[in-house]
Amino acid sequence: MRIMLLGASGFLGRALQKALSADPSVEVVLVTRSPKSLAHLGATVIHADDVLANLEGMDWVVNCAVDYGRAGSLGAFAANVEWPIAIMRRASEVGTSFINIGTFYEKFPLATYTPLRTYSLTKSLVDAVGPEIYFGSESGKFFSLRLEHLYGPGDAQEKFVPWLLNQMLSRVSEIKLTSCLQKRDFIFVDDAARMILAFIRSFQSVDTGRSLEIGTSVSVPVQDLVYAASRIARYEGELRFGSLDSPPGEIADSSADPYLRELLGMRFESLEVGLSRTWSSYTD
Repeated sequence: MRIMLLGASGFLGRALQKALSADPSVEVVLVTRSPKSLAHLGATVIHADDVLANLEGMDWVVNCAVDYGRAGSLGAFAANVEWPIAIMRRASEVGTSFINIGTFYEKFPLATYTPLRTYSLTKSLVDAVGPEIYFGSESGKFFSLRLEHLYGPGDAQEKFVPWLLNQMLSRVSEIKLTSCLQKRDFIFVDDAARMILAFIRSFQSVDTGRSLEIGTSVSVPVQDLVYAASRIARYEGELRFGSLDSPPGEIADSSADPYLRELLGMRFESLEVGLSRTWSSYTD
């Protein structure tokens, strides 16, 4: 089985690359805008600009590439919409199936929630046009897998869990937080990668009319994660819950539909174990 991985140098992309490379039945082609950064892996690595010329013979394209729009909406639109749509058009012509990794933010009204608005909107656009592009394709298929709150070693430092752990590592006297009462489905990055690979292996038994979501299907208050992190880090400063305002339209609760997890028979790291592994990456 030949799989092309878009965004191979990103957070989820790196974890998925490891899972795919560990399977001897999989030949993986890694796609990134900085091929030299992945040259040491020994896999086939191509530049993002060369994808269209290399799609022939691929069984799958998995799109983990993402631009969060922090540098501007136009760049995010080009990376999250124009580029993957061009790839999908060619993939559908050569019979290559396409998986778009989306976000749980897509499930909620964008008008009421401002953080990551550009990211959510652009991912939603790809999910909307994917089925149309693949309509009538004889062998290729389009799938949208929505990802819940991902965490683990190597994530971008501006995201919540890395920011929190860095505050604790720095032994600041206090950490200002919102109420953190919103509930999230936290999934460890290696578990998410395993679930995506399991989906690829079992896609023929999947009911595509169901919501296909990558997560544990259990949501917990963000406060629980903060307290667990403080125990693991032995943080002795003050956790000032409620000292910051929540973002407008904060999502109260999100968890993955259990359908896919149950179908694939997935088992996951506990939050405590996943946070411990993440903390170790900061201190080793």
